[in-house]
Amino acid sequence: MICPRKFNPLTGIQNFLPESNEIELISDESCSTDEFSKVFSTPKYKIHGSEKEALTAVQMALKMKDSMKFEKAKKLFEHALVLQPLHPEVLNHYAEFLEENGNDVITADHFYVKTLIICPNHSRALVNRRRTMPLVEIMDKQELDRIDRKRADLMNLNLNRSSMKRIKKEVYFLHIHHTLAIEGNTMSLAQTRTVVETKTVVPGKSITEHNEILGLESALRYMNKTFSNHSETLTVLDILEIHKRVLGHVDPLSAGMFRSSQVFVGDLYSTSSFRSGISY
Repeated sequence: MICPRKFNPLTGIQNFLPESNEIELISDESCSTDEFSKVFSTPKYKIHGSEKEALTAVQMALKMKDSMKFEKAKKLFEHALVLQPLHPEVLNHYAEFLEENGNDVITADHFYVKTLIICPNHSRALVNRRRTMPLVEIMDKQELDRIDRKRADLMNLNLNRSSMKRIKKEVYFLHIHHTLAIEGNTMSLAQTRTVVETKTVVPGKSITEHNEILGLESALRYMNKTFSNHSETLTVLDILEIHKRVLGHVDPLSAGMFRSSQVFVGDLYSTSSFRSGISY
């Protein structure tokens, strides 16, 4: 059904969105409104828009998809996801779109899992997850096999050649740079190399960023010296020794010690926290 065009006299722009009574999303009754409210009330996952607007955007996205207008559908799904990032219907419908029209099974599987974390009894997400899980496992195995083949090829190379020594040195700097960049360090590759090789200060960069580079480089030197010919299994003490060097310049009091408090990474969260309404 094509949505009739409505005219807004204040803006002079035609409104293509349907009225609220035209929205007929398939919802899963096994997830109660109370359970949703506990999830959406957590400050860490503050909702940036109304549920009604998000569901309207999803409905329009489904119509765009049926009309083969996939680019518009994708934008509408993404808009709904910004408004309601934890709504099971938004997550599940967007995942189905990615799987069917974007051929992105891995991302779709991620959203199915996220839907089931929020609403474990969501029937459509359960069916979808059963379908994508074996596909993702096959893709993961293929990728791991490819990495294993590349590793085997690398081990067969002559590491004593001058070209290989140069490559190893460049990879060493790249490893330090990218490892710290993931954690938010703003040093460029050239600046990282300068700090490692000359131990000089880079103007405009914080002391913490310098210390992160020095700490990681110290840990790598320790590992190369201690474990290069190490045939025994690594112990917890070995890992703590590495950790002591990584954080030794940044946070000496915590370096080489286990945390005594719970921490969370990015958007990861536990199911029990949602069900109990605990906010982080």
